[in-house]
Amino acid sequence: MENILSVPDHELNPLDIQLAKTISDTLEEHYPGWGWQVNVNSEKSGGVVNVLNGVLNDNPWVNKNYGYVLHLSNIYSHKDTVKKAVMIGGELLERANMPRSRWQGQEPTTMEIH
Repeated sequence: MENILSVPDHELNPLDIQLAKTISDTLEEHYPGWGWQVNVNSEKSGGVVNVLNGVLNDNPWVNKNYGYVLHLSNIYSHKDTVKKAVMIGGELLERANMPRSRWQGQEPTTMEIH
């Protein structure tokens, strides 16, 4: 994780930052080069993790909010966090018919929306 960005009126929580780093590092390890963007917000009831793929979202025909939302109540341990991060990254890539591997400059031509 190279940059930590703050959203206006959102207090940075050290636990949120650590969880975002764990997920971001896991995604980059399994699917390098895709420009993963992870946001964790535990301030509201329950809390969520938002995962975006920077390469897919830079494509002009892809909705800039295309990504995956994981509710914090569905994360049970560090091992579970890593497992879910790998699943989320793979699912986002598969929806765009992209390989579950390093990004090598290819652009999506179709996108499945669930």
